[in-house]
Amino acid sequence: ILRVFGFDRSLAPAILSGLFEITIGAQLASTAGAPLIQRVIIVSSIIAWSGFSVHFQVISMVSDTKIKIAPYIFARLLHALLAGLTTYVLMIMPIGSFESLVIPAFAMSPQSTSESWLYIFKMSSEVFLLLFFIVCFLSIIVHLVKNLNIIGFKVIKK
Repeated sequence: ILRVFGFDRSLAPAILSGLFEITIGAQLASTAGAPLIQRVIIVSSIIAWSGFSVHFQVISMVSDTKIKIAPYIFARLLHALLAGLTTYVLMIMPIGSFESLVIPAFAMSPQSTSESWLYIFKMSSEVFLLLFFIVCFLSIIVHLVKNLNIIGFKVIKK
């Protein structure tokens, strides 16, 4: 299945572990021998899915209520797919190479100018502004669509 989507085989253990538990799945994905973009997509999806261990905790909490668990599981699955897709879109954007921003977590000092805090702050600000405007645009679209009733193929304004 991984080959169909163009993912490296080394991500299979991470995906299987991530189905059950977030931490182990994310750790295995981060150390897999796959390209960075694939590892980040898988980690994003694993975190969004939350793992069966979390799902079973939720099921135990709502077992005595009238809350249905199927919509929750469906939402987690949809969230995982959308998180992976969103991560892919953000990683391929031409705002600079994300790989140049990957540095060891405990680096003592920048090794080049592209790793300086000012450069990273600039890149982070660009990503934030881009995401902010995308969310604003989507909010406007949702607001406009909420004011429409769609009956068949005819759109009736409220």
